[in-house]
Parts: sequence; structure tokens; C-alpha cells
Amino acid sequence: MAYANLMYWEILKKDPPQLITVNLVKKNDNANQFMAVSFLSRKSDSDHLLFEIHQPLIKQVLNDPTDRTYATAMIHEMMHAADHPIIERIDKVLDRFESKLKRDNNASNSSLLHTLQMLKHLRADSIANLGRFLLAQMKMGVSVYDLFEPFRQSFDIAMKNAISCITPSESSRYDNISIDDSCHPEYAGPCILLMIISKFGLVKNELVKEALQGFQTGHYLEKRDAMTLLHAALSLSFADFIKGLFLLGEEYIPVRTVLEYCNLLQQDGKEENMEALLLLIEQPQHVSIFNQVVEQIIGKEVLTMNLDSPYQDFCMDLPNPIDYPSLKTNISHLYQVMKRSNNMTECQIARNALAYYFTNEKAINDRIIGFGRVDDLIVIDHAIHLLKNCES
Repeated sequence: MAYANLMYWEILKKDPPQLITVNLVKKNDNANQFMAVSFLSRKSDSDHLLFEIHQPLIKQVLNDPTDRTYATAMIHEMMHAADHPIIERIDKVLDRFESKLKRDNNASNSSLLHTLQMLKHLRADSIANLGRFLLAQMKMGVSVYDLFEPFRQSFDIAMKNAISCITPSESSRYDNISIDDSCHPEYAGPCILLMIISKFGLVKNELVKEALQGFQTGHYLEKRDAMTLLHAALSLSFADFIKGLFLLGEEYIPVRTVLEYCNLLQQDGKEENMEALLLLIEQPQHVSIFNQVVEQIIGKEVLTMNLDSPYQDFCMDLPNPIDYPSLKTNISHLYQVMKRSNNMTECQIARNALAYYFTNEKAINDRIIGFGRVDDLIVIDHAIHLLKNCES
């Protein structure tokens, strides 16, 4: 109990909930050693964290004090506990979606629910395993860069299975929408996560490179640096995690397959719009490509729309501020640039990005849970990045 309290404070640098309960269980049916300790997310809340510990594990540790199984398992589950506020919000959204499915079931939504559950587990397990590697100072024993292609291939298969479930056949199975254990997601996931937080500028690139090298060589980060990475990872919302996967590009994630999936989900989508969005992801540095892509997707006439009224509505009723933490700041910045900048290039970038966000007809329909705002976030982020380049 005291160990759990101390670890919670160490990870989050804030007092733990009022109550942390650890139940001992005699039998553990799961062969995975890291389930020897389990954080019970569904039974926990902001005031009460509940864990279960496999009783034979305690005896094992008592018999061999050098055994690190308990410490590594506890770190893994404590990371889940630290991530609980975001996990709880994701679960509420997916639970509502699942309830809706029971009333109005269709293949597209069932496929989407299983896909989002896969991504939820990928994010959560990547964070937990990152904590395990950094805090327990574990060596992966494999080349980090050899992990990415098998992971990408498995992700691609999972998304193609999700596509096949939209038009079900006898071979279509929702349980095939998963990343195969053979590609070592427990290794690849933390590495992908580090690359995402680096892509977003949440941590220095040098620190991420040092961590990735340490996973291979056993040269571990100082605790302060490890905690910096973990805090950045824990701050990553579900929406930003999905957006980050897109932004990593085709080399690491099957972006083209994911876009094909999004296009099928909205049924009336245009394939050329997905190709344009892919071009934007692959060529983020070019103002001309940015303007060309936005104009192609939403149409030239939309770019002249009056943006004052939509912006005022946005300020009054921000959609999902929890899931899009940087959105309000970025939209407000773009609006101020559009109104006040004397630089025509900056004004055009800002106006195009805002027009994209405020129009209904775009690459991915906003109503698609989990994916619906990804294209907006990518366009907004690229605009912010281009404006920074203009300033420098």
C-alpha cells in the first residue's frame, strides 16, 4: 500500500487519491506475468484506485528479494492508474457508442467500435510499457528500428480486417481487428509513443533519441529525464494519439490504409480528398501544397466564407475540450493572424485553415467518432507550423 502511494506520487508529482486498495487473489488465470498485478480501471475512480495482486507473487518475492517481477509489474499497472483520468473519459465515449449500437446496429459502426478499442489499448499499453522500461530500467534486447516494419505490417492487417468487416463476409471477424503479439507491440508501442511526443514538440528530440538508444544498449536515462518523458506521454489525449499516428507517416503507420478505412466509414467520401490529405501529411513544409490541398478538398468558394460568426460560435461552444487540449489556443491564434497580420502569406494560411475547420464538407466527416476531427487537427497543426516558419 505504502509502495503504491509513493509510486503514484513519484509518477504524477501530486498526492494520490484518498484511498488505494490492494486486494490479494489466490488464483491468476492469465499466464502473462504482468497480470500478476492488475489495476482495475472499471472499478476505480478519482477518489479510489483498486488493484489486485496475485498472492503467489508475494511469496515469490519474499523467497527471492532480488526478483524484480513485482516491481516491474507494479510500475506497469501504476502507469495505468496514472493514466486513469483519460482512460475513464475514453471508456465513457466508447460505452455510449456501444449502447447506441445495441439500438441501431450496423457493420460500419461495429467495425469502428472495435478499431477504437484497439487504439485505446495500444495507447494505454504503450504508456504503461514505457513506464516499465524507463523506471524499471529494462533493456529490450532487440533493435528498436527492427520493430517498426513488423509493427506497421500488423497494424495494416488489423486495419484491412476492419475494412473487411464493413462489408462482412464469412471470413470477417471483429476479433481480427487487433495488432498481433508476434510484432512485439510491448516494445514497438513505447517507441512509437516517444516518436509521437517528439513530433508534437512535447519533449526534446535528443531526449527521445537517447531513450531509444538506451532501450537497446541498457544505458538508462536519469530519473528526471525519464519522468519528463512519462509526463509528456500521460498528457497525450486519445485524439492527439490518433492524430500523432497519422503524422508519423507511411514509414511507421499504414496511413493510406487508415484513410481508406475512414473513407469507407463515411460512405460518400471522395478518394481524391484522401489522396490530398496524404500529400499534406507527407509534405508538411510547403505553403503552396497546404493551400492547394485545402482548396481541393473544400472548394475555392468556401475559402471566401465569412469566418467571424463561426469563430464566435466556436468560442462559445468548444467541442470536446478535454480531447483536443490545444485546439482552442490554435484556432484563436489563427483568427488573430487572419485579422491582424500584414503578411498576405500568413493571412492566407490562417484563413484557409479556419475555413477548413469551420466547413462541413471536408476529407473526413466530423461525425466519425475517433477519426472525425483528425483531418481538422492535421490542417490546423500544419498551419500553425507554417506560420512559425514564416515568422522565423
